[in-house]
Amino acid sequence: MSTLLDTTPSKRRKISKGQRDRMISIASPVLLLLLWQGAAQTGLIDVRFFPAPTQIFSTFGALVKDGSLWDNTSATLLRLLWGGLIGGIPALLLGVATGLSKPLHAVFEPLIAATYPVPKSAIFPLLMLICGLGEASKIAMVAIGVFYPMLTIRRRACSKSTGSIWTWAAIFARIHGRYFALSHCPAPCRTS
Repeated sequence: MSTLLDTTPSKRRKISKGQRDRMISIASPVLLLLLWQGAAQTGLIDVRFFPAPTQIFSTFGALVKDGSLWDNTSATLLRLLWGGLIGGIPALLLGVATGLSKPLHAVFEPLIAATYPVPKSAIFPLLMLICGLGEASKIAMVAIGVFYPMLTIRRRACSKSTGSIWTWAAIFARIHGRYFALSHCPAPCRTS
């Protein structure tokens, strides 16, 4: 009887590793939501801090229906836009300047190195005192959050550039009048 079982082909369909991983990646969040819903309904978790997913979805639907979700989202996106511009443009200019000029790098590097490690959330109370409780302090916080990563990326991209890229940029500048057009491209995108 054991030989009969061994010779019978399995009718069970094998799934590939990719299909298995896809099923797991779909099933795991669904399982988490079901566990969360069950824990909220049975009182295992405090629904004041972790409301049930059904409550979250119904509140989301109500906010979409009455339009208040779009009002709040547009205000947040506007803060992100202004903060990104206010922090990004100076960071881009300073990053390019310090990446291309060793003396400027020597001037600004100690200031950047001293202020970059400070947690941005620790600066927020100071910003609230300086800028007030309105939009300005929130925009300033976004600007600070954008400034340092953008500055670091630009400085490294410009300082690590090979000589041939700048020769090519000079030729391009003579033709089109834009010497710094390439300086804001990330170094990995450049051809040497």
